[in-house]
Amino acid sequence: MRQQSTSNSFTALSSRFGAMLALFLSLALTACGGNSERSNSSGTGPADGIPPELIEYTAINKCNNQPTIAKDDVLKIDIKANESLLTPVAVINNDEFQMTGQHNTWSLEHPLTNVDGLVNQGNISLVVKYKDASGMNGSDAELPIGSELTFCDSEVTSCECFPESIEGVWKNANKINAMGVGPVEGDTEYWRVDDFELGRRACQFDDTYTFRKDDALQPGGGGFSQEMDNNTWLEGWASPTGSESCGDPTLLEDYPWDGLETGLSYIWNPQSGSLSVLGEGAHIGLPKVTNGGDASSDGPASIITYNVETASFCDLSLNIYAAGDLWWHFELERVSFPDPDNANNQFSLEDYPEYCSLGPDMFGSDSSDGSGDTGSDDTGSDDTGSDDTGSDDTAGASAIAQFSEAFGDSIIGEGDTYTFPTGAQAWAGFANMNTDMYPLSFSEAGSISFTGAVPSGGSVDVYFRFERLPHPDVDPAFDTETVTVSGSESATYSVVLPSQSTNTFSSFILYVVTQDEAVAVSNVVVSSDAGSGSDSDSGDTGSDNTGSDDTGSGDTGSANGAAPEVPADNDNNLLSGNWQLKQSATAVAIGPSVGDTSWWPTLDELDTIIDERSCLFDDVYSFDSMDNSFVKDIQDGTWIDPWQ
Repeated sequence: MRQQSTSNSFTALSSRFGAMLALFLSLALTACGGNSERSNSSGTGPADGIPPELIEYTAINKCNNQPTIAKDDVLKIDIKANESLLTPVAVINNDEFQMTGQHNTWSLEHPLTNVDGLVNQGNISLVVKYKDASGMNGSDAELPIGSELTFCDSEVTSCECFPESIEGVWKNANKINAMGVGPVEGDTEYWRVDDFELGRRACQFDDTYTFRKDDALQPGGGGFSQEMDNNTWLEGWASPTGSESCGDPTLLEDYPWDGLETGLSYIWNPQSGSLSVLGEGAHIGLPKVTNGGDASSDGPASIITYNVETASFCDLSLNIYAAGDLWWHFELERVSFPDPDNANNQFSLEDYPEYCSLGPDMFGSDSSDGSGDTGSDDTGSDDTGSDDTGSDDTAGASAIAQFSEAFGDSIIGEGDTYTFPTGAQAWAGFANMNTDMYPLSFSEAGSISFTGAVPSGGSVDVYFRFERLPHPDVDPAFDTETVTVSGSESATYSVVLPSQSTNTFSSFILYVVTQDEAVAVSNVVVSSDAGSGSDSDSGDTGSDNTGSDDTGSGDTGSANGAAPEVPADNDNNLLSGNWQLKQSATAVAIGPSVGDTSWWPTLDELDTIIDERSCLFDDVYSFDSMDNSFVKDIQDGTWIDPWQ
């Protein structure tokens, strides 16, 4: 009995094992491609007799989320079907393009390059052809009435992609992927906010950013402020506990990113596609992200410039290249917009959702058009009270330079590349030939923003110089601080220009410091408070009556601040005014002969001397030619050598 039982159990087990083996082999064959379900996704499955349908279908201009498209603007198409599809095809003005995606969700981003037959304000033909996994065609899809794409002909009218103004209140967009980081611009492969992050970072996604247009305060922009309500996201480097969490930034010492800083400003440049925030503590998204840097180790930046990816009346997407070869991505959404009759009053977007599609036009032609007008005929324009709303005497102008003339044996190459070769003259450089932007003036602080890259992948130092007139009548003149352009990927760089009192400039020069290395520099935009076709009769509006033609001196930019006015009969007015050490590593140096700095600082110290001795570089030297007095102001402290 016992033996029989064993035999029967073994037989049963063997039978079960055989069945399991057969099932396993069947499953294995299925996984290797013998099952009809798998062939459905390749279009060879049986038809169900029901054609697919699109349940979502949108097409917009990627740069501003609007249905108006100009030549070379990127058209963004998104569809969603009620079942899985084979690869759909979008037909744009008779050209076919395959869409990308999977299952029932597909998209396409493609520039509008073929404009044959299109007329200004006319519709752009767009049809999406699609079929389900069995190959059954759906009905060719055209955009619904009222959502058609419209062509904008730049040869007939202005086709600016980005709005003229972003004034109003914004906040971090409360949606997935509204903040992230990746290896290339716009990519968030490494990290992005999801539903979980949106929940635990709620204290960050209710922070607001207020842009108040005021060209007198900041040409091309205005005042900027942040509101965190004493509760925001603190990263580990800033948190008292060392762990990232929500917290009160106002309780931290020496932490300018607390939302309490005043005197901040912004520059909005729709032509170059950039947004800059100025002042220590000013930032968008995360405070540590700066241009090519990391504020957690470098400290706060005086200016941060973001590349604009998308900008509409209610949405703003920004990218910035930071330390570690990382591209950060931040998205904002509008909270409110200014009353066109009273800029101090804000209208909530919840009450006026139509603003997102109409913008300032919702108020009619007499209201603000985003150019700084506050509703009346001239009280908000950039003029000084006259009836002209765009005359040549406007303040807060922005102009794009054209460095198309090389001198001193410098070299201009293809793709806006500039080289300072060995053997060239020491004064070799590149002159701006867009004379329509002259004269320039900076009674208030201005800025330069530009796109830069080094084709070889290395680093190149550059700086800019402003002169009253081209050589030899250059004074007054000043140099900007040096900017290091790094990497082969194009990035946006910015330079703050200190106030130059009443001086005007009609010569603008680019200098490359690093020799034998080509650097690409383009989209150089100067934000000033005068220029771009001024109606003055000469290149120095006012310099002839300030006592001499060189009231700013022939110094190369070491003056930091406006010199006081001096009577014309005073022979000592060349030096009169407030001065600081030039922000240069060799501004304080020593060597064996006049002008030689070979002994100190050493090469290893060149990159750190300004930061290490910042308390020295902010000392102010005041010369008063009226009484021949001299005063030195060491601010909060100065550099003390060991012998002291």
